[in-house]
Amino acid sequence: MQAFSTGLISGRTRKTVENVLQTLFSILQTARRFGRAVRAVSRADIVLPHGGISREVRFFDAEQVGKIVAAAKELYSAMFAVLGVTGLRAGEMLGLKVSDLDFSRKVIHLRRSMGIRAVASARKAEDRDGGSAHFPLRSRERSD
Repeated sequence: MQAFSTGLISGRTRKTVENVLQTLFSILQTARRFGRAVRAVSRADIVLPHGGISREVRFFDAEQVGKIVAAAKELYSAMFAVLGVTGLRAGEMLGLKVSDLDFSRKVIHLRRSMGIRAVASARKAEDRDGGSAHFPLRSRERSD
């Protein structure tokens, strides 16, 4: 199990490896419940290297966002502009309501996000753990 875990870390983040191990331990536990002879292994027996792989965060720069917005049809153009300027995720943007926009304070209140099922079937937005976040509304004017 240790050799498997150590080999798994190559090219993957520590979090990914921990998720795989959690799934594996869940499978082993289920097998034991069904009476299968499975060697007892605990998560404490597995030692993972610290850190793992750090991935470069990919994002579009302002010029790329401008090209995407310019090439998109009107409705999508507005959506891509909101995503590009705010950094919101697609589900967060789709969960926005007019009441979430505070133009006087120039803030977007992020109170909900639409999950994949809600987007696919056009169901109502699902609350995200009752939490909220706030994003500044930026002016199109630049002060360079």
